[in-house]
Amino acid sequence: MKKLKILYICDEDFDFYDAKTAHIVEIIKNLKLLGNKVALIKPKSKNNPIPNSISLGFRSKKRYSLFNRVIYHIFLLFYLPYYILKYKADTFYVRHNPIMIVPQIIAKVFSAPLIVEVNGTIVEQLKIAKVNSVIVHIVKNLESLGLRTSTTIITSSSELKNYLITK
Repeated sequence: MKKLKILYICDEDFDFYDAKTAHIVEIIKNLKLLGNKVALIKPKSKNNPIPNSISLGFRSKKRYSLFNRVIYHIFLLFYLPYYILKYKADTFYVRHNPIMIVPQIIAKVFSAPLIVEVNGTIVEQLKIAKVNSVIVHIVKNLESLGLRTSTTIITSSSELKNYLITK
């Protein structure tokens, strides 16, 4: 089996160690145990659970805000090509979110496979939270585009996989 050089791209806040960040650390450790080389690209934080992780953006005094998230994705647009060349990455691994557009574009430009991990649909979460229907519509289109342009989709359950297939 070919060993991969993976750039794991996420926008989680590692200053608050929770189930999401613990899951990311566990996935990376297991990918490395399989012999793959993995570099984590994440927003800037005080906590770096993965040695040699790459932190982009800056930290404001507020918890990881929408502004910080947008700045991080803008930084990705410029830094991702650099890290692809530096690490000779051949695969992207992205945790599903509505702003996956930058990794999608860069993956297409570099002809790199894009693996998307889906643990639930963002649109359904927004509907439950009774978010404005215009925002739900925008996120639905972004989510659909992100899933259609990925090379591989990994889901947390077979029911979620079947749900995604029917959408």
